[in-house]
Amino acid sequence: MMTRSKVSVWMIYIAPVILVTLAVAILGVLNVRHTVQALAEGYAQAYNRIVANVAIENESALLQPDNCDYLQQALRYEREIYQLQTIADGQILCSSLDHADRRAIIDIEKLDERPQRVELALMPMSQDISVAVVNRRVVDGKVYYAASLVDLDYMRANLGYRTEQRAKSAALFVGDDVAPPNAVRTHGWFVYTALAGVDDNEIQVIASDELIEEKAWFCLFAAIVCSLITSLAIVIARRFLFSHRGIHGEVKSAIKRKEFILHFQLQVDARTGKVVGVEALVRWLHPERGLIYPDVFIPVLEEFGLMTELTELVVEQAAAEFADWTFTERFHLGINFPPDYFLSDKHGQGLISQAKLLKSRGIQLGLEITERQLLDQRAKAAITDLREFGLEVLIDDFGTGQTSLAMLESTPIDYLKIDKCFVDTIGSDSVNTPVLDAIIAMAHGLNLNLIAEGVEHRSQAEYLLARDVTLHQGYLYSKPKPLEQLSQLRQGQA
Repeated sequence: MMTRSKVSVWMIYIAPVILVTLAVAILGVLNVRHTVQALAEGYAQAYNRIVANVAIENESALLQPDNCDYLQQALRYEREIYQLQTIADGQILCSSLDHADRRAIIDIEKLDERPQRVELALMPMSQDISVAVVNRRVVDGKVYYAASLVDLDYMRANLGYRTEQRAKSAALFVGDDVAPPNAVRTHGWFVYTALAGVDDNEIQVIASDELIEEKAWFCLFAAIVCSLITSLAIVIARRFLFSHRGIHGEVKSAIKRKEFILHFQLQVDARTGKVVGVEALVRWLHPERGLIYPDVFIPVLEEFGLMTELTELVVEQAAAEFADWTFTERFHLGINFPPDYFLSDKHGQGLISQAKLLKSRGIQLGLEITERQLLDQRAKAAITDLREFGLEVLIDDFGTGQTSLAMLESTPIDYLKIDKCFVDTIGSDSVNTPVLDAIIAMAHGLNLNLIAEGVEHRSQAEYLLARDVTLHQGYLYSKPKPLEQLSQLRQGQA
């Protein structure tokens, strides 16, 4: 039989282990709970912003509920709203989509006297469920409604739950309805339901198994090996999940179907008014939503590592569009590149081939690299090699990133492109105006060429010319347009 002293010794060793284990377990549960709560409240805030913005558009539409042309024009490039309809006397008056059928976004018979309501509605041509925001307004004694169907991809991208590995599931409850349809209300330590602040809408988030396991291992062992395994599992799961669905799949398919097109903005020698080059700007010609601008799809491409594929397509299309063009004087064609693009020998050889072909037609290919993108030593070496084959190097949006003097001196650069935010300060008392003058002086001191972006007014052009900045790009000279619409280019052709 074990003596009392031996029992006491065992208790001395075992009791702390039990207490520490319990404390770690409680901390782990609380940590998971806090994480899920933060996710749910973040989704609720994003959801509130979307509903509020859509309600504003509804109120604007109700100012002229019978003006269909205005409605279609105002919402042609609206990202938040897939379709907006105005309704009166049980009939649809107008739709923001030219090609829209007459199917109502919501059940018109259930409209009531509430000034604003939110309900779930089916997206056209699919069984996916999105959110419809309905506003009511009385004009000259007549009741009008504006119903907007929120774009599902926009909502997914802004809420971010599709890319959030910490959430096993997220569900939106609107009254007795729920999206997705198979979701059910549940309770527990690893579940949190946030009130959205819109009617009785709620967002429920359930912690993922990965989150629970990660927190448990971190609190218990804080082991590097476990962290690496968890990170690898998240990356694999994320790539598998988003390769088959969501906006990632749509954008990737758009690259394969070559739905991305190019617009070109002129670069002008302001001393003579002669066009000396263009910058290629990518647009997404969506089969349903029309022209979509880069601020919508570029963040998705960057998040999922698709910028290289898009860049290959841009280079290919730019070369194809200039296939029948020949210039008697040197002409610049600027294309934006991500730094990772230069790390592949295959890409380098392809650029050299395209540059030689373009040069035979009097076109000089320029590699535009945004200053906010960091260049490692391999990328710098690759750019140096490409420059030896006649390609030009431009630092885009200069002044907004972290380029140092050491980098400017050590990296072969042909042009600095002054960001529009500095050009906008010309003629004002902004603190950025002295910065603009300092950038110009520094570039002249380093014998670097300058291109001023965002030149919109004659006074800006004159200010820049007075400081020997002769190459300009901006709305003063031309908006970005398809190549065939740039009639100014014809004067420089052979």
